[in-house]
Amino acid sequence: MTRRSERLEVVRQLRAREEDTVRQKLVRLSAQREEAGQTLASLDQYTREYQDQLRAGGIHQVHVLQQAQLFLSRLDEARAQQVALIKQLDDQIARVRQAWQQAHCKTDQMGDLVEQARQDEMRQAERRLQTTLDDQSARKFWQNQK
Repeated sequence: MTRRSERLEVVRQLRAREEDTVRQKLVRLSAQREEAGQTLASLDQYTREYQDQLRAGGIHQVHVLQQAQLFLSRLDEARAQQVALIKQLDDQIARVRQAWQQAHCKTDQMGDLVEQARQDEMRQAERRLQTTLDDQSARKFWQNQK
């Protein structure tokens, strides 16, 4: 029969795998958030550059002005979508970070239980050894008394 510490170690390893899976998800989401932030920054920079070009070029035709305004409104829509994506990712990251922290605590707790079980097993083994040694000493003593 396997020792209690070995059985608990299997559970601890499962918890550690679960924790690692959640941690990997957190890393992926963080990378997506970073990329989304960079995309937003690029979009803002492009919008500023486009507006600067419009101001510098001076628009003299109405249809060109309408097209420019339509394009700027599309850029604003794209920016709003990017901001919404970033907020969604931030919310997901917060939830996954909390899940990771909980998983990490469970893994640590299982590690503590495994260590406690190992120590208990060592104490029991020491007691059995001491009992065996005491029994052997008593037998020798009684054999020498005969």
